[in-house]
Amino acid sequence: MMGLLSLFVVMVGMFLFSSQSEASKNDQIVIVHQGDTVWSIAQKVVSPSQDVRDVVLDIEERNGLSVPTLQPGMRLKVPHP
Repeated sequence: MMGLLSLFVVMVGMFLFSSQSEASKNDQIVIVHQGDTVWSIAQKVVSPSQDVRDVVLDIEERNGLSVPTLQPGMRLKVPHP
């Protein structure tokens, strides 16, 4: 039983580590604050050559947001500006 628990802990750790590594390569993490919207966050990271609507869609896809309702304290993956 302890062997299975140890294996589970190791696998979860590997998953969390690989998720963080993947996010750090292509994304930055933004903490949602009261009043933030996907649009307002996208406006902060959009580059001059991008359309903010495309960045909104990108943020929604990166974070699996089917309904763009944000809660303070959420961690969102967003593209590097």
